[in-house]
Amino acid sequence: MKKLLIATAISSVLSLSSAQAFYITPSFSHVSSSVKGGNDVGTSVWGLEAGGKYGSVSYSNTSYNVDKSKNIDNLHNLTIRGQYFDVIGDGLSYYVGCSYTAAWQDDFHASKNYNITPFATLTYATDDELSFTFGGGASFSKPKNSLFPILQANFKNESQEGLSFSLGFPVNKLTYRFNEYVAASTEFDFNYSPYYLLSDDSAYVPKGYIQDRSNEIQGYLTINPTQNFAIKAGAAYTINRKLKFYFDDGDELASFKLDNSLKFFLNGTASF
Repeated sequence: MKKLLIATAISSVLSLSSAQAFYITPSFSHVSSSVKGGNDVGTSVWGLEAGGKYGSVSYSNTSYNVDKSKNIDNLHNLTIRGQYFDVIGDGLSYYVGCSYTAAWQDDFHASKNYNITPFATLTYATDDELSFTFGGGASFSKPKNSLFPILQANFKNESQEGLSFSLGFPVNKLTYRFNEYVAASTEFDFNYSPYYLLSDDSAYVPKGYIQDRSNEIQGYLTINPTQNFAIKAGAAYTINRKLKFYFDDGDELASFKLDNSLKFFLNGTASF
């Protein structure tokens, strides 16, 4: 399941804003569910992300295997994100960024498969541990445009021992770091995939769009055997999941609610 594009960017604002290192993160996930009262649906996603202080580039490929119906294969997601962070003074800092995502199935049409998300935040630190982040952004795509707020309360950095958290929208994460090697975390995520442009001959909606929406509760361990490598292992429970289909003009064609589902995951991040 894909993390909300907005939250992916804002998570960097909250937890990676001071990072200097180049990093690379491969990923793979598979989850099985079913449409309420209907077909079984298996979702497989693999991808690779690389980035650093000023931005990142990622690619992922998503396929839906639909029982007794036509599969939706090879949904491509290419995302480029730029970002900048600086300190103003007197406990104030700012963060600005923008991501561009091309999301398509078979036919690449730059004027139709774009998802653009600019955002800006202002953070006020009351002391060395507690800070508050305020801001907002916008999401622009061919079928839909929207605005979103960013409101976060942040306590400590998750790299520090003991309890740390970020609460609000779009990030809700609680971490307890036992030592420099092991930390336990729980998250509540808002997952909104980009609007994928379907193929010209799609069996579902030719030249239309599909979006995957859900909420996800995660619990996992992060293990840092070295300063430059992290392993994340845990489980995620997906709720409120819907597959939504749109016509080319953005009007909704259909929405299918999927059953709740559980998955286990293991991934790693290397930094240099």
